[in-house]
Amino acid sequence: MQNGLTQKQEMFALAFFRNGGDATAAYKEVYKPTCSKKTLYERACRLKNSSKVVARILQLQQQAQTPIIAQVSEVLTYYTKVLRNPQEDTTARLSAGDKLVKYQTKKEALECSLKNQAGEQNQAVTNLPLDFAAFCVKAGYPKPFQKQIEMAEFVRKQGVRLLLGARGYGKTDYGVILTVAYDLIHNPHHTWLIVTKEEQRGKDILREIARIILEQGKNLSKNNSKFLTLAGHSKKDPNVAVLPLRSKSFRGRHPDAIICDDIITPDDVSAAERARVETVLAELLKLTQNVVLIGQPAHAKDVYAKMRGLPGVVKMELPYGTISQLDHDLEAQRAAGISEASIQASYFLQISESERLPFSGVECVNFFPSGGAAGFIDPSHEGEDFTAFAVGVFHFDLFVVCGFAWQKAWNDCIEDIVRIMEALQVKRFAFETNGLGKYPVLLLRNQGANVREWKSTTNKHSRILNAATFKTHIKLAQYLPPKLNTPAFREAQQNFNNMVRDYEYKAPHDDAPDALASLLQFVGVVK
Repeated sequence: MQNGLTQKQEMFALAFFRNGGDATAAYKEVYKPTCSKKTLYERACRLKNSSKVVARILQLQQQAQTPIIAQVSEVLTYYTKVLRNPQEDTTARLSAGDKLVKYQTKKEALECSLKNQAGEQNQAVTNLPLDFAAFCVKAGYPKPFQKQIEMAEFVRKQGVRLLLGARGYGKTDYGVILTVAYDLIHNPHHTWLIVTKEEQRGKDILREIARIILEQGKNLSKNNSKFLTLAGHSKKDPNVAVLPLRSKSFRGRHPDAIICDDIITPDDVSAAERARVETVLAELLKLTQNVVLIGQPAHAKDVYAKMRGLPGVVKMELPYGTISQLDHDLEAQRAAGISEASIQASYFLQISESERLPFSGVECVNFFPSGGAAGFIDPSHEGEDFTAFAVGVFHFDLFVVCGFAWQKAWNDCIEDIVRIMEALQVKRFAFETNGLGKYPVLLLRNQGANVREWKSTTNKHSRILNAATFKTHIKLAQYLPPKLNTPAFREAQQNFNNMVRDYEYKAPHDDAPDALASLLQFVGVVK
């Protein structure tokens, strides 16, 4: 339409003028909403403050003051004559006076409303926020490089996102602090939740955001160490809230966007901590699907690594060399003793799986050579751990291992062990008897097994790492002969293979890699 308004926006402007500046009544008349009074008021105010609608209302006001609307003057003149004529009926004179008063009251309210809106519009034009680069400089930060501007734009996008950047690229300064402050200057009703690993870091980020917003001339109705709210903000959630990773206060929040800033660090990448991070992320995704994770990879199986492989996650990576002006002297760091693995993770965003997962890269094969197999059993005493049975045989320069792991005590696995021994033609195997004595060996010998007692005296983790030096020759079988091709044996085999490939220091279950390492000792491959 003319003036760039939709048909309903034009109708709203006319209704607003007709109702003496009552935006709620005008919105209700045109849109006939079924929402709550609060929502109705918010929608009406938002539409009333639209620059195009304000311009149209001002235009209608100007038209009302021209001779084109002569009928208004005539009606007012008529009412005035009736009011002043003593010959008129008293009721008619009172009615005329009442109509004149109502019209004048509405006219003054409309003029006042339009004047305020025009003033606000002109003020908004005068104080339009600077572009992001100028905004950063005004906030006291160095002018951002193009990639840092792109980083900020990426954080303001929608959806589940992953932003990984080299150390020193200003991810927190430009991607969190300045991005959130800049967004709130543009969109004072947006709400952000920032999740950090440590509580103090969140407080520092929030304090800096508040400083920047206040220096931009904005008022804060609430500002403490946990959240801040701009004056006039009407939503239940504050504009910015910060919570540490271990917080129990995620539920009940409804942020427009969530930033997870460095929630994974190289200092603590244990399996338990990784599981905690994944649990928190799952909780955050229930609040909104607009979540961005910012940081650097720390472990081959951390949440960053998993998100890297998900097709639905939008990714942005800024490795070393992307912003050359900010790159550190890596040779100096190497000379200072910084490990190459740390440099690769912190600057090139690459994790060496071999450092964390000694059996990473071990491949699976769909065969198992017949004849001459040897085995090793690492028993579970009471079924809290796994009873693992590793069976291996040489095939040229390869050592093919067909393994099984059951989460039950060793004596509940005797029948399964005997079936495997017969199906895979296990000629000899050892049974770790630490704390069990000779009874398990005697029991298996009665079943026809060529088994010997084995006592482990070396450190388990060292034994497993020693075996991993041979991993280029190890293959894990994903094959079962017909006699073993059942769901139960397939599950036990998958348990074994996963446990070997996922092994790391202090893993919750290490029975399968321990059985494999002991088997390699038993057959004389490693010492």
